[in-house]
Amino acid sequence: MDRRQRHGVDSPYAWAAVPGDAGQSRQTDLSISSPSSHSARMSWHLGWYVGRSFMLCSALACILLTGLLDLFEGLDQLRRLSGHIHQAALKAMTLAGLHAPFYFTYVLPFGILLGGMACLHRLERRSELVAARAAGLSPWQFLAVPVGCAILMGLLTTALFSPLSSVMYRHADHLNASWAGKQHGLGQHPLEELWLRQPSGAPDTVIFLHLRHVVFGPETVQAGNATLLKVAGKRVFKARVETGAGLLDKGGWHFNSGKLYQTGHGGTATGPFSLHTPYGPEAMKGAIATNAESVSFWALPTTARHLHAMGFPVAAYRLRWQGWLALPTLCAAMALMAAGFSMAPERRSGHGHLIIQGVLAGFAFFACARTAEQLGRIGAVPPALAAWAPVVAGLCLGAAMLIHREEK
Repeated sequence: MDRRQRHGVDSPYAWAAVPGDAGQSRQTDLSISSPSSHSARMSWHLGWYVGRSFMLCSALACILLTGLLDLFEGLDQLRRLSGHIHQAALKAMTLAGLHAPFYFTYVLPFGILLGGMACLHRLERRSELVAARAAGLSPWQFLAVPVGCAILMGLLTTALFSPLSSVMYRHADHLNASWAGKQHGLGQHPLEELWLRQPSGAPDTVIFLHLRHVVFGPETVQAGNATLLKVAGKRVFKARVETGAGLLDKGGWHFNSGKLYQTGHGGTATGPFSLHTPYGPEAMKGAIATNAESVSFWALPTTARHLHAMGFPVAAYRLRWQGWLALPTLCAAMALMAAGFSMAPERRSGHGHLIIQGVLAGFAFFACARTAEQLGRIGAVPPALAAWAPVVAGLCLGAAMLIHREEK
């Protein structure tokens, strides 16, 4: 195979001179610096070629993975809805379609890993990486474009795609709840118990409400009975009130009767009383029905603060926010891992085994990342550590593999 067949005139790796039929040298477009230059730099033409190929392969891999997960989601929804809801197939497809943006954001790092390996392996087979090395480009210079594209995909997903994903996910939850005969995900059955927290009006003092047999109505919330705990400072007990039935409306909590207990005093009966609260029935129902996946990146900090003020656990929301922040760096780590598993010269044996090892390593990496995510959700580890530890591990692994390849 001659030079013209191996690297066409339009290739970014075309030689500076290609012999013509009459023995004359025909000049072609130079895309990278000459090997004789003191310091080689990647040209915009080569960068555009590599970046376009990398992003197309990564996007295609993400779309295929999203379609696969959507297929499983549709089959599961069809199994769950069939026999109970009219037009179950159409509604199952609707729910699966609304979950597609969420699945795309979920598989984006793995799609970059698979797409990056496919792209770089194709460039290696066509000897385009060899031509780049011969022109004086180091692997780190060559990988600057794929890594930058991966970071760009992560940033765009975090900033622009997360609001779309959250809106469609929330709409799917509402449709699913309405088709299942539930009210905004709360159901018809009362909650056995519910803990809330609110300020008491006094400095550094809060009130904890332990509600039992909670029923959510259209505009009110009813509790069979409740316990109110007034706590100051670092969990210093002040008073406790055991109440009967309570009702929450726009004006606050209204209790029929109660018995007050204070430190050093016995129980004192009280008549009907009211308790002002900063949140109403809609806020409480929204807080219970909301999950971290249905909140966009931009609204997560505010939502977490509001839920924390009400006494709800917010570890999942903080973990989700840290995950969005870490997504661009995680995408860069996946690009480095893809290069480590696919940029070995083809003349070396076992190149196919490297691709298989890369896929298996990707599955193992994401299994570890999901384990760290679950630990962060239950509060076993801080959310920032659960979100960033796999990212740092992926960066170290990808960089170590590239350094090892260079030393061989």
